[in-house]
Amino acid sequence: MSRSLTISGAGPTPIVGGFLRANGSDVVVALSALKVEASCARGSLQSWTGAELVTDGVEAVSSTGFACPGDPIFEDGFESGDTSAWSTTVP
Repeated sequence: MSRSLTISGAGPTPIVGGFLRANGSDVVVALSALKVEASCARGSLQSWTGAELVTDGVEAVSSTGFACPGDPIFEDGFESGDTSAWSTTVP
C-alpha cells in the first residue's frame, strides 16, 4: 500500500492471512492487536522506500496455514477504493 493507514484488531486477536507491504517515504502504517500469518519467504510485514511500520501487539509468523498470495493484503482495490472483493469472513 502506498498510503498511510491504521489497522487495529478487536476482541480476540484477529488473524490476517497474507503479507503487508508499505511503500513510500510519506507512508506510515500502524498495526495493533493482530496476528499476520503467511508462508511467504519474503516475510509477513515489509517496509519499502522509506515507509514506516508501527506495531503494537502484532505477531508476524510464518505459517503453512496461509498460502503466500500473489498480491499483498489490501492491494486488491485499496488504492482505487473498489473494496467489493474484500471479505470480513473469519477463517
